[in-house]
Amino acid sequence: MQWSFYPLTQFNEFRDDWHRLNITGPNTPLFDLRFVEPGIEFFSTGCEKIAACREDNITIALAIISKRKPGSWETFQPSQSPLGMWLHAKNYAISELLTSLQTSIPGTCLILGITQQDPALLTRPDQAKRLRTLNYIETARISIDTDWDTYWSSRGKNLRHNLNKQRNRFDKSNVEIDVVEITKPDELNEAVKQYGKIESAGWKQTTGTAVSLDNAQGMFYAKLLSEFASTGNARVFQLLLNGKVAATDLCIDDGKTFIILKTTYDEAYRSSSPALLMRKVYFEDFFKHKRFQKIEFYGKLMDWHTKWSDDIRQMYHINYLSKLMSIIK
Repeated sequence: MQWSFYPLTQFNEFRDDWHRLNITGPNTPLFDLRFVEPGIEFFSTGCEKIAACREDNITIALAIISKRKPGSWETFQPSQSPLGMWLHAKNYAISELLTSLQTSIPGTCLILGITQQDPALLTRPDQAKRLRTLNYIETARISIDTDWDTYWSSRGKNLRHNLNKQRNRFDKSNVEIDVVEITKPDELNEAVKQYGKIESAGWKQTTGTAVSLDNAQGMFYAKLLSEFASTGNARVFQLLLNGKVAATDLCIDDGKTFIILKTTYDEAYRSSSPALLMRKVYFEDFFKHKRFQKIEFYGKLMDWHTKWSDDIRQMYHINYLSKLMSIIK
C-alpha cells in the first residue's frame, strides 16, 4: 500500500480510477465526474493535491486534499458539494488507509480531516485512539417505497391543510398555477439565469452569495446541469404563477436517487409557500410513476424538511490524528 501525491492539474489522469471507485463504492451522482470536475474548475485554489493509494499497481483510494493550516490537512470541500472528496475500494478499512495516508503526506501532518461524510454512503467508523468522528449536520430524505396516497396521508395535518389553503387562495384570486420540468440542455442555462434573478432580488444579494451566470456559482451549476442533461439526468423544476417564476429547484439524479442541489423562491410570495406547493406537484408525480427510489435534500435539517420526511440521519466528519496529537488530545 503506497500513497503518491500529484498536483490537481493532473486530475484528468485519474478520471478512470475515480469513476471506478465511485460506481463500485458509494455510486452517487455527487462523485460523478460531471459533478466533481466543475467543482475543481470553479472552486479549487491551485493548492490542492491528488492523493492516490495503490496496491499491486491498482488504485484502491483517491482523495483531493489541501493544507488548511500548518500541520492540518483536509479533503477538498466546495460549499456547493455536500461531500468531502474521498473514495476508496470497499474491501479496505478506512482506518488502515488513513493511517498510511497521514504518515505519507509530505512535511508535517498532525491532523487529517475527511469532511462531510454520509453514513448512507460510507459507514461511520468506530472511534479509536487516533481516529475521531464528529457530528456534522442532520439531513433528510424521502424513500419512494409506497403509493402517493399512503405517503401523503402520513404527513402532518398542518402541511396538508396549509398547502390546500394556499392553493385555494390562488384559485379564488384567479392565479394560474403551473409546475414545469426543464430537462433540455439548451434550456437549462436560461433556467439557471432565471434562478439567479430571483436570488439576486432577495437577501442573498446583500451577502454576495446569489447565483449568477457571471459568477463561479452560476457557471458551476450551469455546467454540471448541462453535463448531466446529456444523459437525461438533470432537471430544473419551476413553479409559475400567472407565467412568472415563483420558485425553482436545481436537481440531478442517476435514475435511482434524485438530489435537490439548490432551491430559491421569489420573496414576494414568501407567505404562500411557493417551494412547498411546487414540490407537492412533482413529488406526487415521482410517487405515482415510481420515477426514483429516493429524494435527497442534503441540506442542514430545517423545519420544512421534517414536514416532508421522518427519515433523518447524521452526517459526520472524520479526524485522523498523528501519534503525537493523539497523546496530547
